[in-house]
Amino acid sequence: MKRKHDVQSSQRLYNCMVMQLKSVLMSSYDLEVKVVELHQAKLDVLRRVSEDEQILNSIWQRKRRWIGHVLRHNGLCMKLLKAE
Repeated sequence: MKRKHDVQSSQRLYNCMVMQLKSVLMSSYDLEVKVVELHQAKLDVLRRVSEDEQILNSIWQRKRRWIGHVLRHNGLCMKLLKAE
């Protein structure tokens, strides 16, 4: 038979292990939450960057169309090509 001291010691050891396990689980949960939050932040930044790139591409495309229209309309292309 186990002595009372051994049972108490085993109980304390068990309680200590349970507390450590809870601590590890809570810290891993907190870490997981932080990783998810970081991932969401990265996705938000990527969405914003993508939107900015689309806006810039649209602006450049419109500028190219406009300058092409202006050059063709006024005959500047021909004048430049003929070096008049």
